Amino acid sequence: VTDTTPRRHYPGKASAAHLLGSIGEIDSKKLALDITPKYRAGDVVGKSGLESKHESHLRGKVGGRNIVVDVAGREIEVIDEVQPIPGGRIVLTLDLDLQRSAEEAFRSVPGRRGGLVALDPRNGEVLALVSEPAYDPNEFAGGIDSETWQGLISDESRPLRNRAVSGQYPPGSTYKAVVGVAGLS
Repeated sequence: VTDTTPRRHYPGKASAAHLLGSIGEIDSKKLALDITPKYRAGDVVGKSGLESKHESHLRGKVGGRNIVVDVAGREIEVIDEVQPIPGGRIVLTLDLDLQRSAEEAFRSVPGRRGGLVALDPRNGEVLALVSEPAYDPNEFAGGIDSETWQGLISDESRPLRNRAVSGQYPPGSTYKAVVGVAGLS
């Protein structure tokens, strides 16, 4: 049996889903923009998040085999074979405990929506990124069925929206920091 589909498994399910992103079949617009023909119709590519941003690094190279089979479809001989090359890895700066705590804080109140980004002030590393409600990117990994897709896009809570980086919200109590610094002076 030949495996012809890209493999992705997100063990955390909805955890950091908006940061990690999702994959899906390449659309005609991206295919038309592909100056160097590295993509073909039907290819699976990163659609959002890190999957999209680092598509070329994560992608890898397709392998293949030319084989001779008998009338029953049994393999007789391998004529030639090109080994697939796995895609690259990305090491994140997420603090898994902090990520889980932030997600639990959001989920402790049913229906809560919003975003959170926790950065290390010393170097700007992203320690946690939460956008609630979230979705499970595993639903996209093998090709999303139309019923699940319709459920996601028609959901009034908009689980596909990344509220942490693209939501527009009025600033909170930003002046408290000014008052706090004045008090410490």
